[in-house]
Amino acid sequence: MLLKIIQVVVFSQLLSIVMRALLILSLIALSTSTLIKRCSDPACTLEYSPVCGTDEKGEEHVFGNRCFFKGANCRRKESGLPPLKIIAGDCHPTKRQ
Repeated sequence: MLLKIIQVVVFSQLLSIVMRALLILSLIALSTSTLIKRCSDPACTLEYSPVCGTDEKGEEHVFGNRCFFKGANCRRKESGLPPLKIIAGDCHPTKRQ
């Protein structure tokens, strides 16, 4: 009888440890999955401070500010395209973004 009680106690403690481990692993998996950053829509201000960039074909693009430029480069990276390069000075864009 005493052996049966000890087995039940040990089993319940083991079950408790396994459940805690599963909870911890689930929380770790959930937290790491939210760390993946996507480029969907950057939270950019509407401050107009134009930034010009050029693509791999030499086409110029103008963006409302540096934040929109960075967002475009992030989306290009997700698409497998090379990043735009910032152009110093005047810009004569072939594409307005």
